[in-house]
Amino acid sequence: PPAEPQPPAAPEPAADEADEAPQPPEQPPVQEPEEQPKPAEPENPEKQDEMPTGEVLLEEDDQGEFSTGAEITDEFATFFTTPVMEQEEPQWTVSGFLSRKKKTKEPENQASTGEVALDLNGQTVEEEPDGDTIQLNAFEEQTGERPLPPAEEETAGPDEPTRRLDGEEEPKPHKNPLLRLFGREEPGEAPFAALEYNALQDAPAVSEVLAKQNARLTLTSALCALIAAVMLYLGVTATGVIAPLSALDPAIAPGAFLGVELTLLAAGCLLALPVLKTGLKGLTKAAPSRDSLAALAAVGAVLQLLLCFLMLESYEPERMTLFAPLAVLALACTLAGHRVMGESVARNFDLVSAGVEHSAAYRLQNRDLTNLLASGLGEEEPCLLVSRPTALVKDFLKRSGSRRAGDRLAQRLAWGLSGVAVITAVVALARGKGVLVAAGALAGTLCMGAPLCATLIAGMTGWMQQRAASRVGAVVPGWSSMEELGQVNTIVTEGHDLFPTGCVTLHGLKTFEKERIDLAILYAASVLIAGCDTLRDLFLEIIQNRTEILYKVESLTCEQGKGFTAWVDGHRIVIGGRAMMTAHQVGIPSHDWEERYTHGRLQPVYLAVSGKLFGMFVVGYQGSREIAASLHTLQKSGLSLLVRTDDFSLTSDLIEQAYRLRPGSVKVLTENETNQLATATGYLPESEGCMVHLGSLASYVGGLHAAACAVSAEKSANLVMAVSVAVSALVALVLSFSGGLASLALP
Repeated sequence: PPAEPQPPAAPEPAADEADEAPQPPEQPPVQEPEEQPKPAEPENPEKQDEMPTGEVLLEEDDQGEFSTGAEITDEFATFFTTPVMEQEEPQWTVSGFLSRKKKTKEPENQASTGEVALDLNGQTVEEEPDGDTIQLNAFEEQTGERPLPPAEEETAGPDEPTRRLDGEEEPKPHKNPLLRLFGREEPGEAPFAALEYNALQDAPAVSEVLAKQNARLTLTSALCALIAAVMLYLGVTATGVIAPLSALDPAIAPGAFLGVELTLLAAGCLLALPVLKTGLKGLTKAAPSRDSLAALAAVGAVLQLLLCFLMLESYEPERMTLFAPLAVLALACTLAGHRVMGESVARNFDLVSAGVEHSAAYRLQNRDLTNLLASGLGEEEPCLLVSRPTALVKDFLKRSGSRRAGDRLAQRLAWGLSGVAVITAVVALARGKGVLVAAGALAGTLCMGAPLCATLIAGMTGWMQQRAASRVGAVVPGWSSMEELGQVNTIVTEGHDLFPTGCVTLHGLKTFEKERIDLAILYAASVLIAGCDTLRDLFLEIIQNRTEILYKVESLTCEQGKGFTAWVDGHRIVIGGRAMMTAHQVGIPSHDWEERYTHGRLQPVYLAVSGKLFGMFVVGYQGSREIAASLHTLQKSGLSLLVRTDDFSLTSDLIEQAYRLRPGSVKVLTENETNQLATATGYLPESEGCMVHLGSLASYVGGLHAAACAVSAEKSANLVMAVSVAVSALVALVLSFSGGLASLALP
């Protein structure tokens, strides 16, 4: 029947009066008389869309394994938004972060009722006896992979309460035999030149100090390399391959030649004085350093040159090779390695002090909480990595300058090389070759065994790791942080990080007892946009981001793993899965009836209004290719996953199936566990951390992967370095017995 004529609207009050006048309460909707007969089916099929009832079927295309997304046609959007959108003189009411328009109630006989369902894989869903069928094609959009939301959407907003960590234990060294990623922790750390970043306002000063240090290293390494080139030229001319300068011919003027060599060597050692200090100090157990090998080579070269200069009458240039050029070259390469390390530290510091909102990942030290959260994952000794928003990471520069695993190896190689050098000198003396030949054997062994890239390779791996991590907005400061990450076997992530925009799709909708489809969508959208992290984007897409049409949501409550309750438009709304409906004594269909729409792989989302079942949404979860690749990288290292989410549909089995993960490697946290974890993940202005990231899963996993690659590369380089030093020492030992070490040609 046509709608009753409405009385003429009263004139609007003035603007200032409207602001002070209270808003009249909303009138209850007009009830349809029970004796009204059921409207007859329209004779013209073309007019069927005007009042759709019964079941609305949606065709699903073959989207592939990971394709996601949905496209709302103009016809469907107009269908459920027209009764709400067409308003006269709307008035705005704000409720928290949502707002809507007050609407004039439409007569019930103009409402659309029915069911939205899906024809999956060519299987037609049976039609309900109380309605008709409307086919709406092209409902789902082939969008492919979508980028992750920007970091601003994932960090805590300014209005969120600040949660401080109370009573957490101080971080202590944790010995974990399950070294899943990177290997064993190297004890001890070296301070970063007594410089530290302790306050946000210190960032410009610290950045300036780092820039000056890098500039000084650039100058000293360049000058040292120039000196090494000059000394190499002089050394080659001494062999007669190139005609020497008459003034510096060792055969004619050996004193001048040795004096120039000694002066250039002293200049190179003076430029590399910090390397010599750390290298010689690194021979002690307390302070291992990669600089020890280059420092020993410089000491051997200085000893040889001094003895030759003091015993000038015994110096025979055609039979004795001066190894000082190789020692200076090793010092130059060591300075270059420190320069590359300094560049990585400076870039990392620029990222963490740029004023961008970031999170600090750290290893949870509370063993009781760790065991509680990881229960059920099968980890014998769980080591949990969590993140919290923070403004400043403690001990950032100290971590950046921490000793590496190869430092201890370099120290042992230096000890062994020194022993071989002493043996070669003793052999030369025992064979009666003289002091100068013995000094030449000593210097030759130390210079042959000193790798040019002992420090440079560590700087290069750190620099490459910094570049790889910075591309995803992550920072891993120093080797100690990498070692700490290497002991982690469990990480925490969010549900919306696993299923971002486009990974959740709506496959169908059914309303019961001829309830209005547009009301079902608006009720569900009002609650889920306000409370659910993974379904929010889906319903925003359905309503085309028109949040002004949503209802005001009051007393929103989340029951973890079950669903939500709220008061919406004067009605008590309950939305969730079967467990939620059963807990609130709402009658729902049987499992067999539900299986007709879910087909065993989709998730039903029930909607109840005022204690009465109102509708059912059929939702599907598909994995993302990029996220799947990241998760598989973590799983290869043996890591388990803890998921914190408000989505009642997400279960461990669903996540494992969507991303084909190892069974038993994923756990969705309960409400109690989520509340326990909240104290360890709340915002702190200063926090410890072994990694800084933007808060997203891409940044989180990208930083872990970059650190793992850098550690693997450096361990391989350390193995090559150890073999090269061993081979060099063996060759030097053989040459010492043959008598050819002291006269070994410089090239």
